[in-house]
Amino acid sequence: MAKFRVFTPDNDSSYRAALQLLVDNGFAGRLQQQDATLWLAQDRAEAAERMGWVAFQEAADETLARAAEHRAKLRDLGCERIVLCGVGGSSLAAALIADWENVELTVLDSTHPAQIAEVLAADLHHTAVIIASKSGTTLETQAQLQSFEQAYAAAGISARERVTVITDPATPLESHATQHGYTIFNADPKVGGRFSALTAFGLVPPTLAGAELGPLLVDANAAVAQLFTDSDENPALQLAAALFSRLETEFAGYVIPTADEATQLGDWIEQLVAESTGKHGKGFLPIGIPFEQVTELDLKAAHTTTVYVPEEPEASPASGYAVSGNLAEQFLTWEVATAALGWLLEINPFNQPDVEAAKSAARQIIESTEQPSINYSDSENLDAADISAAIAAADYVAFNVYAPQNEHSLALLEPLRAQLMATAQAPVALNYGPRYLHSTGQFHKGSAKRGFFISLLALAAPETPASAAGSVTAAAAAQSGERNTTEPDYAKIIAAQASGDAKVLRERGHRVLELSGADLAQLVSQVAAVISH
Repeated sequence: MAKFRVFTPDNDSSYRAALQLLVDNGFAGRLQQQDATLWLAQDRAEAAERMGWVAFQEAADETLARAAEHRAKLRDLGCERIVLCGVGGSSLAAALIADWENVELTVLDSTHPAQIAEVLAADLHHTAVIIASKSGTTLETQAQLQSFEQAYAAAGISARERVTVITDPATPLESHATQHGYTIFNADPKVGGRFSALTAFGLVPPTLAGAELGPLLVDANAAVAQLFTDSDENPALQLAAALFSRLETEFAGYVIPTADEATQLGDWIEQLVAESTGKHGKGFLPIGIPFEQVTELDLKAAHTTTVYVPEEPEASPASGYAVSGNLAEQFLTWEVATAALGWLLEINPFNQPDVEAAKSAARQIIESTEQPSINYSDSENLDAADISAAIAAADYVAFNVYAPQNEHSLALLEPLRAQLMATAQAPVALNYGPRYLHSTGQFHKGSAKRGFFISLLALAAPETPASAAGSVTAAAAAQSGERNTTEPDYAKIIAAQASGDAKVLRERGHRVLELSGADLAQLVSQVAAVISH
């Protein structure tokens, strides 16, 4: 049974008042009934189309059965490696489930050319790919599909047998998949991406990779009664009330999984909570961090609480919160709590109005005939005093890193984050782009908190300008559902995403330090040198 524990006085009047407000208004029961009148009048139409996740049971069993059948066909083809192309809600839950179930699932949620090349370089004869996009127009996944189609064709392999698509009905991606004979799993259009853990987006990829998820659904079904009950013993309502009651002083929280198989739980919670609540000058910023990387400075950072997410109840830490439970209980507890926190904040937790701003800025750059400006800098160009002042003035600091996501990158970046913790004495987040654009990017642009952002683009300078046709291929395809034989220009795409996001962050009043270069280690060294002054 899921359990929420508060290790600060749970008789705190603001906490008790928020919890009682949720119970007295029948929030949990009305949410289960998908009652749109929970939300403000201007939000009801959209919210009514985004609460289908509370009825996950209706399609889950059929989805699992069909996914198991499809897995058998892929195995008959010799496909031992499953690649999932998707960003944000289209991949985070699936990656977490696969890790929890100890099955191999390669997740490609980057547009970095080195990472794309690494995934495509593996044996395609034993590879099947899943293209996951709710809208069917996601820039990253449209480009990745194009690359896999070209790679399969070059290797003389039938893409028809090896490409699986997960998308909403009637999207451009579904149209393309139908034309090419790909296997399609339609998602529920009434479920937003970040609430889709127990739908096709979360269930199909790990099943194709070998997971048996029947027990996960049994656990989820068992948790429903507890988490949709209007009671002050409901852990989801307790969690929402605790976060809400302390937002004035604790707007960020280090989310710390304590089990090895749950290391990616923090990433999933980051997107769910930050993208759902970080808008209209409000919100809570979770910072997922593995247990072994937590420092004393993290636990003592200003404006920050600590949320432990163990599977089993453990000895109480000195402060913060703990949300214990199996994976299904974690999914549902956090989903209900996030919706409840949105209700307490009087916002619509199911939209993401500020995410589109960075996408639009990147598209404008991609569709231009010029390469995006890449400012190759060195430490001599950095004003240490100015940067120190910017850090001191910020409510929080974030590294936005556009580099391959691997152990080598993390080994470089984590010591830098720890070094900055000692300087900033404030929450410090580490985000990989472009993934965070679909996640915490909403909080960065929609909350009232002022951030200092260090944007690192580890990318070799282009040798020759890309043609206009090659540059716009992915963006145009995303809008039309058509495909082009020109290879996507990933260097331009990721540079445009980094540049576009920095532009929007500055427009929203944040300070952004942009550094670009071919070598991430050199960029990290430059930042470390400035911070140490």
